[in-house]
Amino acid sequence: MHNFMGRTTCPGPAASIAVGLATALATMAAVPTMARAETVTVDIWEHGSWRVRKYETPGYAGFGGCEVRTGGDGAGVVSIHVGDGGSDASVSYVPVAFRGMPSPLMLDDTVFFFVDGLPIAVSHQLEISEYENGYGEWQVSADAGNDGVAGTVRDLRAGNLMEVGVTRAGTMTIYDSYPLNGFTATWLKASDWCGFDPARTFQTL
Repeated sequence: MHNFMGRTTCPGPAASIAVGLATALATMAAVPTMARAETVTVDIWEHGSWRVRKYETPGYAGFGGCEVRTGGDGAGVVSIHVGDGGSDASVSYVPVAFRGMPSPLMLDDTVFFFVDGLPIAVSHQLEISEYENGYGEWQVSADAGNDGVAGTVRDLRAGNLMEVGVTRAGTMTIYDSYPLNGFTATWLKASDWCGFDPARTFQTL
């Protein structure tokens, strides 16, 4: 049960929005702008349920960064991107989708992030948008920019379980659940690789 905006809601089964396995490649690099360009991974490290990769963007000098993520292998992907030096931070959720099928997330849905059953502040900053994935198909994601990252990181570091809930036509369904073991370690690794303060407050200039 989830305490949601002063009332209790019962999550529907995750199977109601996706069945079977889908490739995680359809959900890679879910930053609204530059990080959706083609990137080259230069290092990768995993701990617990999370992983971090350092990447470069060929043809865009100075547009490298780090991505901390979880999911894939039949689940949606949650990722936090931070550019080198702590620039251009964002947090994203991309649901699992079958190739050739429409995204299970719709543009008029509302997405909430829960930590240990409680909605976290970034939920009010998530925007639904669509973009073209690597297969020439349109995918729908929920994203928040710089202002939502620091609070999200604090909440994830303090919690045990993250869930993604989607409200459609007044009904809340939990799409994905992610253990938070390993998040802090991968976030600290990202801060080391990409040269930023792990407690930094990211702001849109």
